[in-house]
Amino acid sequence: MRTWLRRLTTVLIALDAVLLFWASQAAWGRLELPTVTYEFGLLGVSRSISGDASRERYAQCGWYDAPPVPRHCERAEGAVVAYRLVRLAPVAAAIAVVAFVLAAFAHIRPESGPTGLGAPPFAIASVSAVTACILLLTRNVGRAVEVFAGHEVEMDGSGLSAAWLAVLLLLAVAALSPYSVPERHTLD
Repeated sequence: MRTWLRRLTTVLIALDAVLLFWASQAAWGRLELPTVTYEFGLLGVSRSISGDASRERYAQCGWYDAPPVPRHCERAEGAVVAYRLVRLAPVAAAIAVVAFVLAAFAHIRPESGPTGLGAPPFAIASVSAVTACILLLTRNVGRAVEVFAGHEVEMDGSGLSAAWLAVLLLLAVAALSPYSVPERHTLD
């Protein structure tokens, strides 16, 4: 039974790695206007302009670009705090990745893990950081960025879905990991 649980937990950790990478690269939400589509993700905003010439123009800017060029990453007027919270989302994601790596290491080598507690504390820390990242970005981007202000932003991107799935799988890792540690045999 422990071998089966250990393999399952290892597969969940591998899937989590893919989901966390996907969440960092894919769009989390979008705003569609007649000729322009804005998509936001963990690292910034992209703009696609489609016109009559069947040629699409694409531009991207990051949360930390100074000054924000192109303009679609500009902070909305009066949204200093919300924009700072949006800029904290990548920091929370970095903390989540570090905690995830520590959880994976503690699962693979439980006897020499960083704390000897196994993967659960690190998986829970990663869950907390990913959840903070999701909330920081989705709750603030609509009022923090000029192009989204006053519009209904759709929160249906595959990056956001991947982040939520990563949270669920990290919870499963935290729950299953203590039961998947191989028994230590001692000679008495």
